[in-house]
Amino acid sequence: MLPWCWWFSFARTVTLASGTPQISVQLTWGNNGQLRDLLQQCGKPGQPQGISKQTLTDTLRDPSFDELSRGQQTAAVAAITRLSLRFHRELEVGALDPSVPNPNHPDNRPLDHDPSTTEGKEKQERQNEFRQKLSQKMNATGHRSAGSFYHQQQSIPDRNDVRRDLKSAFADEGRKYTANAFKELTGENKGDWSNRNYVVVEVHDPETGAAHYISDSSLPMGIEWASGVHSEPHVMDYVNAINEQRVKDGKAPLKTKSLYTEREPCGPASGNDCSSYLAKTLDKKVPIFYGTGFRRGRVENEAELRAEGLGDQIRQAKDDAREAFTAEGEAYVDRLKGL
Repeated sequence: MLPWCWWFSFARTVTLASGTPQISVQLTWGNNGQLRDLLQQCGKPGQPQGISKQTLTDTLRDPSFDELSRGQQTAAVAAITRLSLRFHRELEVGALDPSVPNPNHPDNRPLDHDPSTTEGKEKQERQNEFRQKLSQKMNATGHRSAGSFYHQQQSIPDRNDVRRDLKSAFADEGRKYTANAFKELTGENKGDWSNRNYVVVEVHDPETGAAHYISDSSLPMGIEWASGVHSEPHVMDYVNAINEQRVKDGKAPLKTKSLYTEREPCGPASGNDCSSYLAKTLDKKVPIFYGTGFRRGRVENEAELRAEGLGDQIRQAKDDAREAFTAEGEAYVDRLKGL
């Protein structure tokens, strides 16, 4: 099987193992208290504290975040973003420079559908209504990104087990467990176990010399987003908006140093074609890392098989490939859930 856009994947993208190395690092930071120390530096909802790459380097010392490869660093950031709502809100689209509007905020993203037709107009009016409601909910809870808002809506799996473990931990420390303890300790640190894809973009600010991460998820298909907003353009549209404003202000634009996506950038078959988007948006020297595959690819000797009337065999091979990479992505999320 070859990727749809093989030149893009092999010339510009590096595959990372999405499992053991990154998961082991997360577990160690969680056990030695350094992940807790990192999350405590995050601001209150709607009040990001400017967590930078240097913050992670200074806080995550054993194992050393600074000694990880760039791909491993961004993979770790993506995992922490999925693990913790608080961290997600710190790095969400819209947080790095709050003065720059998020292009994919429900107030700002252009409506879908063709209003010149009766059906299209009705769909557009309904979409606008739902987006206004979503915007009101986001504003009321301090979310700059719909990605972190959806993260907040996630339920906590195995609530009774978590509650029992908390009670036991409180007892061991001689502390009194209260009814609000569960909500206080899990509310802002809940994980996102959905199938949304997370992306991390590392940028360098030539004005300050600081490196920062922007990390956020895709936006799901539905009334608000029609066919959905994939995480690559969700994040990069914001980076581009920041740079447009910086140029207007006479400042040097941010430099994108790397991009990590949990799932391989999609090709044209998905209807979004994030591979082409990134090829046009990023400098060719910017490395793109991903954790799991996301394309069925082409079957070897496909033309010959079709000529022999073996279309069913081709379809089965692609279906098998899709099931394989879907299972791999689900296994990655399950491993994070087990931390």
